[in-house]
Amino acid sequence: MIYFTFGTKMTMILICRAYMVIFLRFLLILFFLGGYIGGTFGQNCEKNWMYYEYRKSISEEAKLKYGIDVPIDKIQVDFLGLPIGVRYHYSKVYRIGDRPTKKVTRKNKRSKKQESFLLLEEAYDNWIKLKKIAAEDDIILKLNNSYRSYITQKALYQRLGRKLAEEPGYSEHHLGTTIDLYKLEAESADFLWLLRYAFDYGWVPSYYFRVERHIKQEAWHWRYVGKLAAQKFKCAWEIEINQKIWRLKELYR
Repeated sequence: MIYFTFGTKMTMILICRAYMVIFLRFLLILFFLGGYIGGTFGQNCEKNWMYYEYRKSISEEAKLKYGIDVPIDKIQVDFLGLPIGVRYHYSKVYRIGDRPTKKVTRKNKRSKKQESFLLLEEAYDNWIKLKKIAAEDDIILKLNNSYRSYITQKALYQRLGRKLAEEPGYSEHHLGTTIDLYKLEAESADFLWLLRYAFDYGWVPSYYFRVERHIKQEAWHWRYVGKLAAQKFKCAWEIEINQKIWRLKELYR
């Protein structure tokens, strides 16, 4: 038979209480994390059947034409009815001149000349909102590129090659809904902020989270797809996005 002294009993009680507190905190974290994931992803993740046949056909086309196996759940459809997350010949079915556009203007500090960046009206409006709300958190977002014509993309492709530029006709920059952000890197506080809030304004990092990787990951490349499609993109890449957020939060605590 084992006998415990009063001091030993008190020590065991304190240890049990400490473990109980840790366990309860763990349950609390799971509760809030479950609420966060459910609130963030649950509402729009349920509609994964939307455009299913169209997305399936795009997936099959990518495999047949380009030898790329992109799962259907990784392909979304933007507010223009165009696919996201897969190689696609946009120039065959889309012209920017068919929709209203606006220009973002700024003065180039080096050349002192006025620069302009063309965007579709809806993308422009949500870029202004995103930039304003980012500035309130001391995140300064600047455009480095937006719309590119077929001719401009062709020259870029010839100069940089397939690993650094998309083939003309296939670039998301033809759409007038895609931007490159100035000096934005994957390990930056700016990228962390965007991963946390940009989806709410309809923007997605379509060349960072992507199955096909013939072009390296581009943290600076963001495409406006509409708020519903952005949430669906977020659902499809939920694990990868959360992992990146947690890694960056460790850097910028």
